[in-house]
Amino acid sequence: MDRHYSGLRPITTALRGDGQDAPVGFAVTPPGMWWILLMACVRPAPPDALSTPSAPPAAQTTLELDGPPPIPDALAARLQQYLNVRSASLAALASDGSSVLITTRFGETRQIHAVQQPGGARSQLTFRDEPVSDVSLASGGQQVYYRSDEGGDENYQIFRLDLASGRTTRLTDGTSRHGGYLWNNQGDRFIYTSNARNGRDFDLYLSGPGGEGPPRRCAFGRGGGLLEPAGRLARRSTPAGRRVSLDQ
Repeated sequence: MDRHYSGLRPITTALRGDGQDAPVGFAVTPPGMWWILLMACVRPAPPDALSTPSAPPAAQTTLELDGPPPIPDALAARLQQYLNVRSASLAALASDGSSVLITTRFGETRQIHAVQQPGGARSQLTFRDEPVSDVSLASGGQQVYYRSDEGGDENYQIFRLDLASGRTTRLTDGTSRHGGYLWNNQGDRFIYTSNARNGRDFDLYLSGPGGEGPPRRCAFGRGGGLLEPAGRLARRSTPAGRRVSLDQ
């Protein structure tokens, strides 16, 4: 026993089956005290003693107004003229400078309006549920071209409004998404981008005369990026050679 437990001695005995006494406990004598003290120092504390109870989450407070004066209806109506501010943006200028097209909101969305003289009254030309953009004049100012989607689907289409008849014609397929368009220097065709090929990549197309007829694909887009014309078609020395700058 002394060989294995230096500094320990038996303090109680029990009778074994062979009639010999057997130690059932030990008392610490000074030579073994350092071992017991060391074990007491390095023994880990129970988990409950180490854990710190987390503070309960702060209760959300609600701002409550006590006794604010009522806002008169007349004052609320008066404020509407400052809150519902409308703006007008120049959209297109007639070739002779006699009139302009603007976009402004006189309802829920921005629409095209014509102003025939400085300080003149506006005349609304389009009455769509969705806003319009990319407005241009063609055919000597007799036709208006613009982009808009239908039902908020963001599949923007290119439209032509004939001012003489008041009829609007959709020039694109009605299902694909079309980017901005630009007229060539002759003013008879325009280029635009569309994801009609696969619904993802935007290719470059050249329209037929006045936007009529099937378009001709001029370049393929890759990677799903939005390909946009960055400048007017630049005519080279021959009618068949044309260039355009693109942004992606």
